[in-house]
Amino acid sequence: MGSKEFDEILENIGGMGRYQIVMYFLLGLVGFPIGMHYMVSVFIAAVPQHHCVTPSLHNNFSRTDILNAFIPYENIDGEIQRSKCKIANWPLLLTATEGNNSIKQLIKYTRESIERNGTYATVGKNSINGLTAEYTPSNESGIGQIYCDSWEYDTSEYTSTIVSEFDLVCGMSWRRALASSIFMSGCMVGAVIFGGLSDRFGRKPVLLVAIVLTVICGTGAAFAPEYWSFVLLRAVVASGAAGSSIVAFVLILEMMPPKGRMIPGIFYHAFFCGGYTLLSLIAFGVRNHVHVQLIVSLPPLALLIYFWLADESPRWLLAEGRVDEANTILTKVARMNKAEYSDKLLIDSQINNETGADSVNGTILDLFRTPNLRLTTLNVCFNWFVNSMVYYGLSFGVEALPGSIYINLFFSGLVEFPGYFFAILTMNRIGRRKSLAISLVVGGLACLACFPVPKRLALLKTILSLVGKCAISSSFAIIYVFSVELFPTVVRNSGVGAGSMCARIGGVVAPFIGQAASAWAPLPYIVFGSFSIVAGLLSLLLPETLGRALPQTLEDGENFKRKLRKQAYVEDVDMNPEEMKELNRT
Repeated sequence: MGSKEFDEILENIGGMGRYQIVMYFLLGLVGFPIGMHYMVSVFIAAVPQHHCVTPSLHNNFSRTDILNAFIPYENIDGEIQRSKCKIANWPLLLTATEGNNSIKQLIKYTRESIERNGTYATVGKNSINGLTAEYTPSNESGIGQIYCDSWEYDTSEYTSTIVSEFDLVCGMSWRRALASSIFMSGCMVGAVIFGGLSDRFGRKPVLLVAIVLTVICGTGAAFAPEYWSFVLLRAVVASGAAGSSIVAFVLILEMMPPKGRMIPGIFYHAFFCGGYTLLSLIAFGVRNHVHVQLIVSLPPLALLIYFWLADESPRWLLAEGRVDEANTILTKVARMNKAEYSDKLLIDSQINNETGADSVNGTILDLFRTPNLRLTTLNVCFNWFVNSMVYYGLSFGVEALPGSIYINLFFSGLVEFPGYFFAILTMNRIGRRKSLAISLVVGGLACLACFPVPKRLALLKTILSLVGKCAISSSFAIIYVFSVELFPTVVRNSGVGAGSMCARIGGVVAPFIGQAASAWAPLPYIVFGSFSIVAGLLSLLLPETLGRALPQTLEDGENFKRKLRKQAYVEDVDMNPEEMKELNRT
């Protein structure tokens, strides 16, 4: 049965009725744990305040005295702070003596440091780049400074994170970004694997398997004994999360008539951002990374209720020739929608479809065979890449914003809702192309505006970042719908799949761009802003799809933009019928 015939059946049994609404919200619940899993690294991989392990001399000196004697100050991002990675080379004091003499030597060094620099470092101010702060020149004694390999962590804000658990600081800080990138790589693999499995074995069983996999590996990651096992388990979690998200999305849309898909398709993302908005509240009350991961991983077990409440996609069942099962589900749909359904509708549609000629599906290579379709494909793929890179870059980057990380992430999720409303209000008024371009350019300008904001205006920087997040959320929702409409039917799945693959690559790159802030704080915002503006301007080169029949064949896709230009020219120019005929021949 063709898609058109099945859509007619859905319209006859209630269209966008009660059944569709119930299934939408029921299956949409998958988005809550997925959003939590995607963003939980903001908290479980948070970096507590830390410094090198100092000698245990607390019976002789106060804690502050010991820090002043052994932990030097450095200029970090324009501020004078205690070094996180260096310490006075006090082991050298122990090499020439043994036993009690070594302790005496340490005590002597500590006292000399305090006398030289002043108790609590109130004497010996040092100015670096015009900034005055307490400073301890630990190397003046000739002991020197070294990089340490063990650290003490402040537990006042986070009792435990994977950073403190696996020492992902200083020379190993790059492993934080690597863990996030491997997670996003897992999303890419999961989208491909579970999408293919759902086409072969059905939407419902594959969705249940993905949920179980996410629960098991998410729980296992909470108790991972070392870094690499944690990263591997989190990658599998990402695979299951991405798979369940895509399969649930397909299952929802396959039960909806064409006219009812746009708004639910856009607001499907609201479940995702609702999940990590809720996560910020959970993490505020639970500061241990093991407990947070368990809270995120275990409750989705309740979603196995889908086994009894959710139905298989009748569209997929018909494609597999399982007509009786499809009839049973469609009868249930009609009953909930208070409509009438007869098997004859299905039989007639099948007969009508069999008498017609089906189009042969193309491959991903067909997207690049002709000039216009090639340019459209490259443009769309770049747009997906930028949207994902900026979206996850700004989401993960809330930890670097001034203020509370919990409040920042909460509002980072909340501002997505206005972005979705903007998409809905503009897509059918000014068109997909202009809506996408406005969202990307506004988001890019907001990111670039963060660069010159001085530190004394910290709140302004946070607001600009949230404006950028709102705009990029809007463009991300628009590109989902726009991509489906741009590609011809015979290569639509391939086109959207290629764009989705590029989006995953953007997600892999985003954490490393965020890590670049350690070298220069404004760099991520400059990269995100520049790419967003370029993608927004390039999107204006795409053909508008509002009010136009979707392309069916590769030839339709190649001529899509050309037809639009000719139509616009004919409508805008005042000419007589003979001139119009002549133009239409060209």
